[in-house]
Amino acid sequence: TKHFKALREQTGIEYEDMLFLDDAKGGKWGNCEPVAKMGVMSAHCPDGLTSEVWRNAIEEFAAAKASGGGKRMGRVIDAPGSGGGGPPTAQN
Repeated sequence: TKHFKALREQTGIEYEDMLFLDDAKGGKWGNCEPVAKMGVMSAHCPDGLTSEVWRNAIEEFAAAKASGGGKRMGRVIDAPGSGGGGPPTAQN
């Protein structure tokens, strides 16, 4: 989360305008969940960044922004076919 605070301060880009992709979702070493709690949309890619994960993340990001952004952005998107159990989970 320190990196995202510095990124926001140095670029002026708000958290809700950022998209983060990582293979570590939660737990002790997870990155997606803590970053999502900051308001950054995070895409979990447990098997690495694939074109399917990238496409899904971009589509979810665009849909959330089109719906008004804000709190809709701070969530973790499960990788397609990961068995995440339904729609992306809200983290706020």
